[in-house]
Amino acid sequence: MEENGHDPQATLEQPGNDTPVTTNKKRKPMAASAVQEQNGQATALEGGKSKRERKVGLLPTAAGDQKAVSFAGKIIQETTWSALKGRKLFSVNPDGSHPYLKLSKSSYYDLVTEEVVTSVPITTAQKVYRIKLL
Repeated sequence: MEENGHDPQATLEQPGNDTPVTTNKKRKPMAASAVQEQNGQATALEGGKSKRERKVGLLPTAAGDQKAVSFAGKIIQETTWSALKGRKLFSVNPDGSHPYLKLSKSSYYDLVTEEVVTSVPITTAQKVYRIKLL
């Protein structure tokens, strides 16, 4: 064996056994192998991270599969558009019909037509009515 410290192998003796065992000092630690499950099958991923596949429920395929639902709610506060915080349900009608969801100070989501409106026709001083679902 060399004494300069560049010897990658060292010889060890096991107690009770006369045969020396050679080990590698510069052995790299084994990388954790990640496994991804897909439909009961496991596949390896790079980087050592595991990832599970998201299970998605059945979505309606046609209009015949869809069912009508209704939600109960009430008007809890009259406020202005500028005072309304983000991610809040509101309506421009005092009876709460045609609900919206405020996304930011300049956009909202129309819950009836399912469209994002980015050019707000609502003025900052216009009254809106906050809705709370029951």
